[in-house]
Amino acid sequence: MSGSHYNVDGGATSVIVHLLEYQILPGHAAEVVGFVSQLLDAPMPLGLLARCAGRRLSIDGPRYIMASVWRDLDAFRVGTTASGVPRDLASKAPLIRRRLSGKYRSVESHVEDWCEARVLRLHRASLAQDALEAWERSVLDDLNMIASKIGNLVALAGVAVGDETASSDASILVLTAWRDWDALLDATGGRLNRPILGTETAGPEPHSLADHYEFIHTEAGDEAVPPDSSG
Repeated sequence: MSGSHYNVDGGATSVIVHLLEYQILPGHAAEVVGFVSQLLDAPMPLGLLARCAGRRLSIDGPRYIMASVWRDLDAFRVGTTASGVPRDLASKAPLIRRRLSGKYRSVESHVEDWCEARVLRLHRASLAQDALEAWERSVLDDLNMIASKIGNLVALAGVAVGDETASSDASILVLTAWRDWDALLDATGGRLNRPILGTETAGPEPHSLADHYEFIHTEAGDEAVPPDSSG
C-alpha cells in the first residue's frame, strides 16, 4: 500500500478517486498479485496522492481492486490508459479480465494513514440529481462521525465523473478504510452490511450492500477470508 497523509477539500480541488476492479486469468494470480505488491512499495508517479490494492472472495473466484487518489483529472489521465488501467499496471493488463473502471471527484475526505489500514469498504448507490447538492452538504457531518470511530483511518465521499447531467442519476461513493475487521464490525454493530450512518442510506436503495476488500501488502501469498457478512 502506498500513500498516507494528504489533505483534500472537495470544494476547492478536483481530486479524483479511481477504482479498478478486476479478476485474474486462471494460473496467473501469484504473478499479478506479486507484481501489484511490488508496485505498492515503489515510488508513486507525479500527481498520484495515494494508492492501495485489495481482494475479496466471491462465488466465481477472487476479485481484486486497485484504488488510487489523483491530484486532479489531468494527473489521472496522464497516469492511466484509455481503458482505465494505471500505466504502471498496464504490462499485466493481458492477464486481467472483467475490468470495471470508475472515477469519482472527491466531495470530502478525512485521511489519517492508508498504510495502517487492513480493510477497504466501498458503498455505492445512485442518487437523483435534484438530491445531489443536499447530499454533498450533509456528507461532511457524516464523514466527521465516521472518522471519529475507533479504527477508522480513511473516510472519503465522491460523485462519479460524467454522472452529473440533468438527465441521469448520479453515482455516489463512500470509501472507508479500517485498521482491522474488528473495528469495522464495531462500526456496523456486528453486521458488515449494515449501513454506517446516513451517508450510506442516501438514494433510492438505502439498504444496498457494501463491498469489502482485504488490503494486499507485501506478504501477499495468502488469500484473505473476511468475516461472515450475512444477516
